[in-house]
Amino acid sequence: MKTIFTLALVALSASVYGQLHVQPTATEASYIYVKDTYIFVEEDINLVSNATASGSTNGFPSIALREGSQLLQRDNTLSNTGTGLLSVFQEGTSDAYTYNYWSSPVGLANASNPAQNGLFKAGQTQNETVLFVPSTVLNSNITLESPSLQGTATTGSAFISKYWLWRKPGGTNYTSWIHVSNTGTVAPGYGFTMKGVDGSDPSTFAGEATPNNSGAAIGAVGQGQRYDFRGRPHTGNATITVGGPDDEIFVGNPYPSAFDLNYFLYENSGSGAASCGGTPITRTDRITGVAYFWDSDPTVRTHYLEEYQGGYGAYFPGTSCDMAGTYVPAVFNTYNDDGTINTAGVGTGNSYNRRFTPIGQGFFVYGTNASTITMNNNYRVYVPEGSNSDFKSANDIVPGIGVNTYYPNVNDMMQLPQVRINVNINDSSTRQLVLGFSDDATDGYDPAMDAKNVSIVSTDAYFEIEEKPDYISNVLPFDDLDKLVPLTVKVAARSQFNVSVGYDIEFPHNELYLYDNRTGVFHDILNGEVRYMLDPALYEDRFYIAFKKKGSDNEDEQDDQEEDDETLSAEDSVLESFGIYQNNAIGQLEIANPKAAEMDTISLFDITGKQIFDEQQPGARTQYTFSTRNLSSGIYVVRMVTSEGLVKSQKLTITN
Repeated sequence: MKTIFTLALVALSASVYGQLHVQPTATEASYIYVKDTYIFVEEDINLVSNATASGSTNGFPSIALREGSQLLQRDNTLSNTGTGLLSVFQEGTSDAYTYNYWSSPVGLANASNPAQNGLFKAGQTQNETVLFVPSTVLNSNITLESPSLQGTATTGSAFISKYWLWRKPGGTNYTSWIHVSNTGTVAPGYGFTMKGVDGSDPSTFAGEATPNNSGAAIGAVGQGQRYDFRGRPHTGNATITVGGPDDEIFVGNPYPSAFDLNYFLYENSGSGAASCGGTPITRTDRITGVAYFWDSDPTVRTHYLEEYQGGYGAYFPGTSCDMAGTYVPAVFNTYNDDGTINTAGVGTGNSYNRRFTPIGQGFFVYGTNASTITMNNNYRVYVPEGSNSDFKSANDIVPGIGVNTYYPNVNDMMQLPQVRINVNINDSSTRQLVLGFSDDATDGYDPAMDAKNVSIVSTDAYFEIEEKPDYISNVLPFDDLDKLVPLTVKVAARSQFNVSVGYDIEFPHNELYLYDNRTGVFHDILNGEVRYMLDPALYEDRFYIAFKKKGSDNEDEQDDQEEDDETLSAEDSVLESFGIYQNNAIGQLEIANPKAAEMDTISLFDITGKQIFDEQQPGARTQYTFSTRNLSSGIYVVRMVTSEGLVKSQKLTITN
């Protein structure tokens, strides 16, 4: 039988003014197929099921969002209705041992709840689940329940271990997690955990760049599973309850479109008038204004909590809702049975773009006052995943077209002036700390700017703000160069610390030092690195970040003071003789060692402090070369250590 087919072209957006109604005939399916674009509906949507149509195995969806397409709706007072399905593909990035943090963009599509958004459920029948696996470009199969703790994928199907479905609608400790399994539900706007699957599903579809599950090596690009969220599309209000200060709430993007994370965080933190994307808003103090995203080491394949290695990265908007926002990577921890941390960090997470949250993404927020948050269509925005999402980025001019906002180019948004300080701990993990600068900031706590660390490791470093510890970002006013910013170092076991600047963005000063209050020495970390071996203790009053040396009023005086403080020695001569050059024309890092000093290690780190390679005992050659052809373009740090313990660090830019 003939199928009615409506196509939204790649180059055009489809706008529907008023209600959208999609209904099959007695014998023919009717659906809208949206390809690589967005569809905008002013009011509500009514969909009628295609379940009995010819050729529709489980019921063709009434709306199929494909190749990154999204659905936006304006009216917050109306609800979507009907038994028809919206279908949207989304790729998980986890294997059978690793969590994805999800939030469903659709709910159960049935007639029993016409006045509200439907609930997420991962049941085992057609009418009791919204979680499917694509089998064709329009048909999908129900995700099945794995009989074990292990999820697996085969052609056109996925067996999900429902044991790993959990939610956390509030609470301040690990016992607040609630088991969802395949019988519980999750309300719109809240998040849920789900571990992925091992195996492979080679099913491919027109326009999709990868198969359902490539079966790639653990942690490799493309490793993960494509899911089909099918149900009634969420729209309008989704209410989140905030229990009070420090309430941990697992939430997420509840819509089949991107989510303006800055808008959400900014409007629900702080106080006073502001604007987002040209729209005036009123800020209300409900949460801290920081979002936390789970990240973990994909090579650690275990279901035992005490062996997990993961942590939370922090994202904050900055001093304006229209900024690109700032993400601080996680430091991976291991855990006790009760969810508390039991050892020092053992790795560092990746850096992601978090400004516009893609479909299905879950994250944590923390309460400040007992209240409620109402997610609504104002936060919805069309930003193609891949332009400024948490999975990948592009360099093209990409507008952000929101229900209530507009951004001319999401890849060229204002960034917070900042400097990132990398504290490398035993060459096994890096705590990255952000010092930001704005005339709108204060020396005290600022919501949506100053981010607490919620994954504290036993050996760590942090800022104190208003005598409260564990801040991993601290945004300050521009003006006070004489300021000393306390840097607290906590040491559980004797450890080596290497402190340097990872990179900076429009850093307003030309000097930055780590000041040691015990020795009175200022160490230049803007252009180099300082190394300490510290015994177990809490170092609260010893280390400070300084923007200039004491008693120095200009650059000439500082140069004179540096020469007075320490004269060039044989060691200095060796360090100054090293030449580090990135030859981008042939994709090669070139290092000169004209004095043939014996080298202990030569290492390369990315801007987050994550180690790219570590060449052990490279010898006393006068020249070293390393291929950089396979690295992503960006800023990196070379670190050289001689057999005598001398350290030379230098930033460089790799372009591929």
